[in-house]
Formats: sequence, C-alpha cells, structure tokens
Amino acid sequence: MDVVSLVIPIAPHAAIYASKKDETNDDIRYLNIHTGSFIKYFKGHTGRVVSLEMCPTDDTFASSSLDCSVRLWDFKTTKWQVDKGHFGSFTMEYSGDIPDYYTLQFSSFGKYIVVNSGDAITMLDAFKGNEIFKKTNEDLATNEEEQRMLIQNNPQLTSLPPPQATGISSVGPSFSPDEDYIVIGTEDGRILCLDSSKGNRVYTFPIVQSGNVIAKFNPKYMMMASACQNLCMWVPGMP
Repeated sequence: MDVVSLVIPIAPHAAIYASKKDETNDDIRYLNIHTGSFIKYFKGHTGRVVSLEMCPTDDTFASSSLDCSVRLWDFKTTKWQVDKGHFGSFTMEYSGDIPDYYTLQFSSFGKYIVVNSGDAITMLDAFKGNEIFKKTNEDLATNEEEQRMLIQNNPQLTSLPPPQATGISSVGPSFSPDEDYIVIGTEDGRILCLDSSKGNRVYTFPIVQSGNVIAKFNPKYMMMASACQNLCMWVPGMP
C-alpha cells in the first residue's frame, strides 16, 4: 500500500490517510489506530491524493489531488463541503522540464505562499503572485559551519567533507507562527531557518538526525518538531 500522506486529526485514537490500493480507488480513509478498522471513507477524488491538511481549530480538513481539485471535508459527513474552481492564478517561471510540485503552503497571516518542487523552494507574494525568492538545492548546500557541526556529530570523520547539495524534504518548508521565518528539512539531516522576506539563511539547527528529516512549526506557538529516525521537539533558547 502506497501511503501518500498522514495526518493525525483532533481525535487522539484516529488518523486520516490517503493511499492507492488499486487503480480506481482514490478514497481518503479515517482509521481507528487502536483497532486497525476504518471508521469512514471520504469519496470524491478521481486522481491520486497528494496532500492532506487538518484545520487546527475544528474538525475539517483539506485535500488536493492529481484530478486538479482541492476539497474541504468535515468529519461529520463523508461528502465534501467545498469543491470550487480557482479565483486567481499565478504563472511561475522555470527552465527545462516542468517540475513536480510537492507542496504549497500559505503563511500564517496569508502574506506569503511557499511552493516546494523537491529541487527548489519558491516564495511568492500571495496577493500578486510575484516571486520573492527562489532557493535551489545548490543554494542550500552545506556551508562551513554546518560541515563543522557534521564532524562534531560524526567523530569518525577526520576532515571536512566537501559542500553537498542534497535534496529538500518532500514535505516542504514550514512557516513560523509570525510568518517571518521558514524551516526546511533536508535529505542529509539538516534543518535550515530562512528569512521569509529575503530567503537569507539565518540559522542552522544543531544536526541531531541522519537522513531525510521533516521539520514543522506549531501553527500557534513558537515550538517546532522534527522527525527522522527520532522525534525531536524544539523551543527557542531562553536568555
């Protein structure tokens, strides 16, 4: 079973996920974690579901699919609540083949949109669609400070490795609650913090993971979680 996305809803005993069990089934499933049984099926998409997102304040969630639709659902019913066409469109500049876009996320107050294509992240003005900055894997390659951190966490290394341009986590960036920063997990275990308005790298979290790391901010509080082989919780340092 190819699990595309997993979201833990408000109920602590259940999860929703999208999977492709056969060539025709694109249902979203509401699963009881304790019993392994399905509580509900949310039917409507006719293409593979690629993203699920819970509302942090109520029992609704949104889904997007390769059938070119975005739908809003409520746990009280299995019928989608909103299935509308777009009210605006932006054209993104690219060279070569059209990339596969993995995620799109609005900032907390709706000022920015960040798009992740796996080999680059692009920050857009949410009102005008203008590109604010674009950072490729090469732009986010390891710098000298991160290389030294790598040696500190890997005593078997005797010299600084060359800069590496590894991929961005397919889960994509995450905005801080004040929308001033984004954090990005990478496939080599780094967590980077960038300024949302200019794309400058302002901080690299101490490397405590090895492999493809996911990093997400709490949407309300200045708190962050990262996951790879381990789950880590982060809060700002106190003076």
